[in-house]
Amino acid sequence: MAFLLQHPEFGTLQFVASRRSQRITIRRRPSGIIRISTPRPPMSQPAAYELVRDLTPELTTIATQAPRLYTDRDMIASHIMLIIQQQAVTNITTAVTSTSLRITIPQDMSPSAHAVQTIIRQKVLLVLRKEAKLLLPERVQKLAQQFAPLGVQYQRLRLSHSATRWGSYSSRGTLSLNIALLFLPGASLQEHYSAIDYVIIHELAHSVHLNHSPAFWQLVSQMKPDYQADKTLLARHSPYL
Repeated sequence: MAFLLQHPEFGTLQFVASRRSQRITIRRRPSGIIRISTPRPPMSQPAAYELVRDLTPELTTIATQAPRLYTDRDMIASHIMLIIQQQAVTNITTAVTSTSLRITIPQDMSPSAHAVQTIIRQKVLLVLRKEAKLLLPERVQKLAQQFAPLGVQYQRLRLSHSATRWGSYSSRGTLSLNIALLFLPGASLQEHYSAIDYVIIHELAHSVHLNHSPAFWQLVSQMKPDYQADKTLLARHSPYL
């Protein structure tokens, strides 16, 4: 069951029940509607407004994000090239290989058209999920073992897509990473992997300090002294795909 709210600042908000998760997730759909999944969705306008007040920082971030524009020759997961080509076809077709994501569109259709961008986004998400499963679990395990003497640990790894966070760490030991980490256009391969390591280390540090206290940042610095460069790189990108 879903509950819709027309909010004066954030537009159409759709609240849906998500019994599989104990946390709230927020996503903006291609239509512009912001979908809020929560274990207990509000069923009245006052309750919805109360929840919106609690989520104002996250909703503000999502509402002000410009939709990502995918362009020809974008690199996905560092080694997969997005190729957009216009040909004498009537429908949009896609093909994925180990090195490319090829989108073929009609000659009279713009690559920036909503229909094209929506299909590209769907395929990019599929590619990133697959690549994230191949890369991130092994990297998390390696870093957790390397810095275990400092007390860091995790119980479970969760790969997902969030529009606002690169990663998170729960009090139950679940380390969550955003598959968007594998899509940082313009970054060199070295910068890309360094940024991924920083996010993993940042979240592992939360297994010792569930805050951003000076002690937390000191621990991050112990594990990755050059983390400021990674923060700067990630600030230039958005996890919203």
